[in-house]
Amino acid sequence: MSVGKTRTRLVSTLIIAFCMFFSCVAGVLVLALPIRASSDSVYSLVGRSTDDWEEISGSLNKSLVSGGITAAFQAAYGSGIKLNTPLKGLKEISFNLRFPENKLLADEWFCVTLGTGDYTFDHSNASGRGASFLIYKKADNAIQVANESVWKEFFFLEDNEISIKPGSTGWELHLKNKNVNGKIGEVPFDKAPAELFDDNSAFLRIYAYKGDAGEVKIRVTDVMAKVKAEGTQHQVFLKNTAGFSPIGDSEFDIEETDKGIKVSGTSVYGKGIASDKVFNTANEVSFRLKFINELPENGTLAIALGNENYQLAPDNNSQNGLVFLLEKKVEGVIQCNTNGSGSWLEFPKDEFNYLTIKKSESGWDLYLSNSVKNSPEKIGTVPFTAVPSNVFANDMAKLYFYTVANPASAVSEFVVEYMGHTVTTASENPGLPAGNVLDAYDLATYIRPYWTGNTVYHESALPMRDKDGTIKPIQLLYDATEIIQVCSSDLATVYQQGTDWVLDDGKLIIPEGSSIPVMSYSEYFPDSAGSSSFETLDGRYIYFSEGSVFHSKQIAITYKHNQSWNWSTPAYKGNLLQGTVNKLNNKQPLKVLFYGDSIATGVNSSGVTGAAPYAPSWTEMFVEALKARFGYSDITVVNTAVGGTTSAWGVENAQERVAAHQADLVVINFGMNDGNGNSISAQQLQNNLSQIISIAKSAKSTTEFILISPMLPNPLVKMTSGNQAEFEAAMLKLESQGVAVAPITTMFRYLMSRKEYADMTGNNVNHPNDFVARLYAQTLYATVVDTGPAKVYPEKTFVLPTNDSYWVAGDNAEVNNGTVTLGTSANAYYTGSLLKDRIAQFEAEADIPDNTWVGFLLKQSNPGLAPWDQSQAYLLIVRNNGAVELLKRKNGALNTIASGDASGFVSAGKLDRAVIRFGAVQEGDSQRIIFDINGTNIINYFDADSPILDHGYTGVMTLETASLKIYLGPNGSDSDDSSDQGRYGAGKGYLGGEINPEYLIDWPEVSDFEYTGKIDPETEKEPTKPTENGGGPSKPGKSPATGDTQRMFASLLFMISAICLVVLVLINKSQLSNLLRGKGAKS
Repeated sequence: MSVGKTRTRLVSTLIIAFCMFFSCVAGVLVLALPIRASSDSVYSLVGRSTDDWEEISGSLNKSLVSGGITAAFQAAYGSGIKLNTPLKGLKEISFNLRFPENKLLADEWFCVTLGTGDYTFDHSNASGRGASFLIYKKADNAIQVANESVWKEFFFLEDNEISIKPGSTGWELHLKNKNVNGKIGEVPFDKAPAELFDDNSAFLRIYAYKGDAGEVKIRVTDVMAKVKAEGTQHQVFLKNTAGFSPIGDSEFDIEETDKGIKVSGTSVYGKGIASDKVFNTANEVSFRLKFINELPENGTLAIALGNENYQLAPDNNSQNGLVFLLEKKVEGVIQCNTNGSGSWLEFPKDEFNYLTIKKSESGWDLYLSNSVKNSPEKIGTVPFTAVPSNVFANDMAKLYFYTVANPASAVSEFVVEYMGHTVTTASENPGLPAGNVLDAYDLATYIRPYWTGNTVYHESALPMRDKDGTIKPIQLLYDATEIIQVCSSDLATVYQQGTDWVLDDGKLIIPEGSSIPVMSYSEYFPDSAGSSSFETLDGRYIYFSEGSVFHSKQIAITYKHNQSWNWSTPAYKGNLLQGTVNKLNNKQPLKVLFYGDSIATGVNSSGVTGAAPYAPSWTEMFVEALKARFGYSDITVVNTAVGGTTSAWGVENAQERVAAHQADLVVINFGMNDGNGNSISAQQLQNNLSQIISIAKSAKSTTEFILISPMLPNPLVKMTSGNQAEFEAAMLKLESQGVAVAPITTMFRYLMSRKEYADMTGNNVNHPNDFVARLYAQTLYATVVDTGPAKVYPEKTFVLPTNDSYWVAGDNAEVNNGTVTLGTSANAYYTGSLLKDRIAQFEAEADIPDNTWVGFLLKQSNPGLAPWDQSQAYLLIVRNNGAVELLKRKNGALNTIASGDASGFVSAGKLDRAVIRFGAVQEGDSQRIIFDINGTNIINYFDADSPILDHGYTGVMTLETASLKIYLGPNGSDSDDSSDQGRYGAGKGYLGGEINPEYLIDWPEVSDFEYTGKIDPETEKEPTKPTENGGGPSKPGKSPATGDTQRMFASLLFMISAICLVVLVLINKSQLSNLLRGKGAKS
């Protein structure tokens, strides 16, 4: 199979060493460069004080209520109230609205508006300075949004939650009450641009109109804005997350609400609840609390911040945390134990009271605000002399609640919502510092490449049981040295080390009894067909679901590691996209259009499906990252992608969906559906994409294009199995001025080589989850933004060219126009070059009767002779049953040093035509031997025990009646001359052609590299482990499998090889051949 049109310039050893040094230095510099995080968003509560609101014409009477205000004004045209808090970079706002006296009559109206500072009332949305939603009262409990035909229930005397946020085509108005929950209106982006508030502050305005201009009263509470995290301190609220558990044997029931938790239970000293999340205490921790069933008089509510070991200590004599005791004195009145004056404080029943804990110069202070107190008032202090300011490691603490009453059997019931903390976020902060807990979507962190740094945030995994009922260890993208946090995919539930998970040998282990949900084997592989399953290649069924189902079953892992990324990285291709790059650098208007299949629509991203943490689609992440990086917002986005489509559909609809928009940059994402069942060839896909480009350029000749090669489908699923892996190479052939390729296929292969497909899928068939959507955004970003030199590893695969003069054929072997044929006991070897620093690739087919094998030789000292007649060589043999053995001839012995299993490709002694890659990569003073079939790794052995470092020749051989046929690449030349290797013109091998000048050799650190195939769920075989033993090759037992063909594609690009040989001394043939026979192989 093709691994991509990757093209490498081989240079001399000195220049390679210089490039290594330069790349390392550049890599450090790139890691040190910040990404502007001006688009990173946080949730913040605003509008809680009467001072936060002002009138819009006329007079205004304001009064404070719990969480907001009640406002009365004369409802003339254009009159209303304005939230005077500027919301920079507003992405979403929500609030509760009610009309306490319901004075509006039928067909009178109110209007909810988001507008800039200079906005004037414009209910028709003609000014482009805001988005206004005109809402008519139609009946006592009914409204109708202007330009919408349907009435919606709206309970004027009760709280109705209203939210405004950008959708795919416009600003959307959403309503939630006891009977309605959904979108009720929209203002298109052509009237109010999506990026309107990126550089402008947004202001919330609410207007009302009565025919007689009489008074109207409205109540606005709980205004929560999702805004840009820019500047100094920002509140981060854990929206839609509960994450609390009873302490020990506490008898508390915890019910999740939309904004927090409802708690009920008996009041016993020392019993309570604790947050699963940790809060950042560096600045402040806040929440709101309401008692439903109050404590009896002299009952106490204890609010504590503590570490894992905290136990209630009323006197604050614990070094594990601090506590404030709020004792009920009479109904609606409390007294705080740390208030020096001993004053009683109003704490209204059945209302939310807002509490904040923060540090002062001398202690931990508790603040209270409610409908009685217009602004937060300090009601208690725990001095640093009792509990030091640095009591919590990294300032991270849990939040605890206890209730104590007399009698102890008293039942308390309360609600806690809007729990969060305030953090300091600089505008140049590239996400959270390594080691911190990330408890919300963060653009700068999510766009940070997986191939940089030593901390991975929110890596996804799906805990599953194996067929025998055991819970599978979770292999991560890197071997973890420290796990910072394991939590549910919505980031709401934090799982505990020791009880819920442990770290062992770099992997996440889930013990029995863990509270982490684990999918059963029978759920993943159901016994019969159904609407939630697909047929597998071997006739079984596999679980499938759209929406957020797989997201909800996965977990998010944040961890540290000390490994390097041992794979290719995307190349910067700004030289091909000069128009786009110039517009970005000069902050000129840029129109970006996305075109393709369901993956381009963002399907299964949590933000698209409405699941926390609401990570946006990769298309949105990419554009937001560009805005942040280049510091302006005039980037218009059009997305005309449609799910289930192919590139042929793309051609048919290109005029309407691409050309008509005359975009500056078109990002095309086809291929996943094209490959189903090999429905079209790679050449046909290339032709279709070329037609789409031509159609678009006919409307605007300066349009530039990025072609996205597809991620790969689940290799177990029959319907989607096909030739998707071949498409990237075809796309690369279209690269030219104005056309670039973002190599998602190459990048996704590496993820597949390390992780299970279920760990990173949105539907378990062919869609990305948040983790892979981030890979799309990161790769696309690196294609457009110069983030440093690309690393090409192991792209140095060399397809042996058709040049018969390069081959020496022995007895029963012949070479004819690019085909090498070996009959009984035959051998041939390649002399075009020593294939230094390259892995050989060709296609092969073989017939292997019982007790025979075919062999592939590396680093031969005496080519043309059997390996046991040479001084040194590596020999890979493939037997009749698919067993593979790696032998090393050195120091007078021929020993088996590793084994593998190719039974997925060799059946009844027959190897159908397949792509073979094999070679040796030098790692320090050792050798790594690679043998792949159709992209699946069969042997990956690190030979550190007296390895063969000398260069030698590559060859093939057969034993007795076995036969082997080799199919070579295009006509071309090859030599060890460094200048020739540096050119690699057309036909000079290297995947059949040209060299991409961006792909320069950049040797990675590979001392920690482990090339591992994946476990096949049916055979339950683990990745290949080397087997070391003395003597000759023995017939191995059933070796572990590494997964099926498609999964094996993911491993194809791992190695860069140096296949070299040096002729040494001949040794006694008979002795070694007898030894070989004695071990089960025949000479």
